[in-house]
Amino acid sequence: MKYIFILISLFSCYLYAEELTKKENLSIGKYLAERESTLGAHEYPDGRKFLAGSLSKRNDNVLAMLYTLEGFHKGNNYYFFLAVFNRTEDGVVLLADSIVGGKGSRTLSFKSMGNSLINFTSKFSFPTDPQCCPSGDGSAIFYVSSRGKLRELNVSPKMP
Repeated sequence: MKYIFILISLFSCYLYAEELTKKENLSIGKYLAERESTLGAHEYPDGRKFLAGSLSKRNDNVLAMLYTLEGFHKGNNYYFFLAVFNRTEDGVVLLADSIVGGKGSRTLSFKSMGNSLINFTSKFSFPTDPQCCPSGDGSAIFYVSSRGKLRELNVSPKMP
């Protein structure tokens, strides 16, 4: 098991916004500004998380980004999104994006990337949980379909 973890660690790594190239930061900034405008929300910048790695031979230099949009149409709701980009010399090119959680549902944290999959640990909400604070532990696995859509594999949560 120790060797599997080391192998996964070699093929994916966590990044901070400061570690992205200037062109990648500009491309992501444009993408997020467009999303904010389209959805009538604003980004929570501290919510950005990145994972770099390889999904497949065709997509061997990929950047996955979790980000939060909030204040939809001046409300107090928020959603978590996953965007997957191909990294290029000119910045990043969007492969796929999707809502993956939000207020009263679940939160995600990157675990690993490889074999065409992006793996997460998650916290999900029980009906008795406050809106802010999911307490159930689980996992989630996403992949980019051949049609450029993010799809989630069915993974059951770990019940207490």
